[in-house]
Amino acid sequence: MTKNELHAFVSESKGNENNICQIYAIKNGITVYNDNWHGFETDSAMNVMSVTKGVMALLIGIALDKGYIKSVQQKVLEFFPDYTVKRGESRRFWSFSPITP
Repeated sequence: MTKNELHAFVSESKGNENNICQIYAIKNGITVYNDNWHGFETDSAMNVMSVTKGVMALLIGIALDKGYIKSVQQKVLEFFPDYTVKRGESRRFWSFSPITP
């Protein structure tokens, strides 16, 4: 799909793609794609909804691949040895995985 075809696809979509307001891609520090819809501009503030979960999943995958973390069952607190768990915070939920043993 070319950049023009992608722009037309999002512009004309009647499905979920209609919710896209921006795609911004960087490769090796260089912007390789930047497009906006619905009156948004590159520096417009917007609600990113649950994209944060997807970005975190990608970063965790990269960290696993590079050996920075051992597994998704590893406790996040291992990376913050000076952090003191406060009353009401449960240690068992502090792993990279949403499912803990």
